[in-house]
Formats: sequence, structure tokens, C-alpha cells
Amino acid sequence: MWRSQQLMEYAGCRVTENCLVIPDSRFFAYDSTQLLLFLSPLGDEGRVFYAITQLSLDMVFPIVYALFGVGLLIRFSSGPGNGVLALPFFAAVCDFVENTLLTLMALEKLPIEFFAFPAAVATEAKFGFIFATLLVLVFEMIKRLRFAQP
Repeated sequence: MWRSQQLMEYAGCRVTENCLVIPDSRFFAYDSTQLLLFLSPLGDEGRVFYAITQLSLDMVFPIVYALFGVGLLIRFSSGPGNGVLALPFFAAVCDFVENTLLTLMALEKLPIEFFAFPAAVATEAKFGFIFATLLVLVFEMIKRLRFAQP
């Protein structure tokens, strides 16, 4: 929340307006035009702030949700030997790729026209792996409840 408010201030938006949508928080993919619409109003100072938060705050969050997801899968899944334990880690890797690409584009180290698509694919893959993890958890919980009844 704090980060969004700071970015809106850099872009000259009022807090009550929804004029700035952070690309990696979008569930559906974005393209180079939407990325330019996000980065352009930030200015140089705002882009640096965005890059710093991408490489600090946004790199901690994937570690936390991957470990939490694996913990839940271990707790509720049939056995630790199944491959579903990798799902949260795949989501985290996609998140790291996405954060790195968005940071480099924000700092103008990579051309947005070429790297917006791979960043968007990483975003979609991240949400796909998170969704798959949640589906497995729900399935395992239902299975456990069903077999636990006398």
C-alpha cells in the first residue's frame, strides 16, 4: 500500500484516483504500451524508487510465499515425495524473473518494446503456479476431510 501511494505521488496522481496500475500486480498480462503508460509519468526519480522496491520488497515476498506454500503442501499433501512441492518455487522463480526484467526496463537498461512480453509471460506463469498450488491444496484438504470421516 505504501509503495503504491509513493508511486502515485511520483506520477502526480491523487491518492483517491486509480491512475496508476503496477504491472506485476495485474492478474492479466500487460504489453509494452501499458508498461510505458505506467513508467512514463513516474519520471527518473520515480523509476529509481520503483526499481529499488522491485529489488528489495518484491524479492522478499516470493521467498515468503514459496516457503509458506511448501509448508502447507507438506502439511496437507499425501506425501513429500510428490512433485507438487515444486509449484510454489516455480512461482517464486517466475516472480524473480519478472521483478528483474521490470527493474531493468524501469532503469532503461532494457528496451521495453522487446522485454515487456517476457516480463508479462513471467507474470502470467507466476499467477498460474500460484493458482495451481492453491488448487492442489484445496484438493488435498478435501481428500483429507473425505477420508477422515468414519
